[in-house]
Amino acid sequence: MNLRRRGYPADKLVEYGRQVDYKSRSSVLRESGKKRLEKQTPLLLPSSYNEVWNMLNLKDVCDIMLKIWVHDKVEIPDLLKGPIIKSLRRSENLYDKVTQWNVETLQAMNHENHGGSKKRSFEDAFCLVGCRVRIEAL
Repeated sequence: MNLRRRGYPADKLVEYGRQVDYKSRSSVLRESGKKRLEKQTPLLLPSSYNEVWNMLNLKDVCDIMLKIWVHDKVEIPDLLKGPIIKSLRRSENLYDKVTQWNVETLQAMNHENHGGSKKRSFEDAFCLVGCRVRIEAL
């Protein structure tokens, strides 16, 4: 039902639904679990997105590094024997900064209106938070 809401064609879903054999499902899951144990654990390299990652081939870098280590008789860690995966998160942009700034502004206004004795206008809270964001950006 969820697949239909996501836009999959109804005729294809009915066709695939007829092909599913729920009795063999547990054996399929057990077999895939064995295959997963045989695979090597990947090494994740977390970073934020940068154009340099497009020019860098991690397999080549790892191969060169391993050749040097073998030549120098250095023990190679198990993690470097498996695949290497780049895990790139997007870098902080103007939208992120404005969203954070809006949250801080609303929190400051809420605190002033409910917790503090002095009430400030939206413009006052806007200036306070905006000045701080500009200073932190410098």
